Amino acid sequence: MRKTLLPNGIRVLSQRVPRVRSISLGVWFDVGSRDDPPEQSGISHFIEHMLFKGTKRRSDEEIAKSLESVGGQLNAFTSRENTCYLARVLDEDLPLALDVLSDLIQNSIFAPEQIERERGVILEEIKDMEDSPSELVMDNFIKLLWDGHPMGRFILGSSDSVSSLTREDLTGFLERNYLPGRMVVAAAGNLSHQDLLSLVEKSFHLTPSSLMPRGDPPTSAPKRLQVIEKDTSLTHMVLGIPAYSFSDQRRYPLLFLNNILGDGMGSRLFRTVRQRNGLAYNIYSFLDFFRDAGVFGIYWGANHQKAKEALKLVLSELERLTTQGITDQEMAYAKSRLKGALVLSQESTTARMERLAQLEFFLGKYIPLSRTLKEIDAVDKEAVTWVAKECLSSPKFFLSVLGPNGEDWEKDLV
Repeated sequence: MRKTLLPNGIRVLSQRVPRVRSISLGVWFDVGSRDDPPEQSGISHFIEHMLFKGTKRRSDEEIAKSLESVGGQLNAFTSRENTCYLARVLDEDLPLALDVLSDLIQNSIFAPEQIERERGVILEEIKDMEDSPSELVMDNFIKLLWDGHPMGRFILGSSDSVSSLTREDLTGFLERNYLPGRMVVAAAGNLSHQDLLSLVEKSFHLTPSSLMPRGDPPTSAPKRLQVIEKDTSLTHMVLGIPAYSFSDQRRYPLLFLNNILGDGMGSRLFRTVRQRNGLAYNIYSFLDFFRDAGVFGIYWGANHQKAKEALKLVLSELERLTTQGITDQEMAYAKSRLKGALVLSQESTTARMERLAQLEFFLGKYIPLSRTLKEIDAVDKEAVTWVAKECLSSPKFFLSVLGPNGEDWEKDLV
């Protein structure tokens, strides 16, 4: 891995993979929905959409066809902490990819008619999310967990906030936040770091600016239960807790815990809740690590009449894990799965590129894959049991319920 810090603050990261013909390129900004002003919730996501709607040099159609015309891909996403504009192209088309991405970021025109058109698209996206119970209950769980903190807001924003955003709001937020000090250009594939560096210096003409201070870390809200009545075919539920940040070494035992508990068809929850008792078609646990926080949770959807039975079974399985611990066989299984999945992911240039950027944002340094594998190897059963007891004690749980069951769930959570 190579890293260069340019005089204006842009960080350029690359990892050469000579056996492939592709390059995955990402222009990242350390800006996400947690940076949206409260009254402008969804503005980071709105800007991500708008950068594809025309620049001083390219129309929206020309942008759409720019990389497709050479067999490449162009995309973007907004998360709670980052926004990424990414391309995947043949190695010979790296100059074109950088030219397109730099054009979007520096020359987008935010035409009023395009703003209104895209506003309608995002409002439909919000409705689509609201029509997807599994997505809606997950977003509502995060809102419950960090209510009152920017991390708890919906990435898309609300219909009201998106409807109120003006062109001046969008361009002002872009100017204040899309700064070189918050920017990382990461690439992985068949490339030369020096060639990438030269192209970045040629393509981006951003001047250094002072950065606004970041907000405080999220703290969990006092309310631990949220029930949203909605006419759905299943009762959808998310049970979880705040967890560790990306920089916390306890995340490694927690990865094991997640794998053993609910990641995959061999996990405890899948075998117990679905296979043995038939209480849910889809059940899984999940983890997400952030700069200064984390979240660990369990999602499932159950028949309305069996929703509470499923919840009791999940809580029972969590209690069994904290009191009885895990087996040697489960540890070996989880270790092999975690290491295998990590190694296999590195066959993707996009996964390599994303790992470069995430490590830079979260740790400020690159961690070789070999070291991460050693960290996984070093986790023992006692560490996983300790983390299980720390994380899975019942009074800490937050529960989000979505379905027609408007009954009292409080006593089931205690």
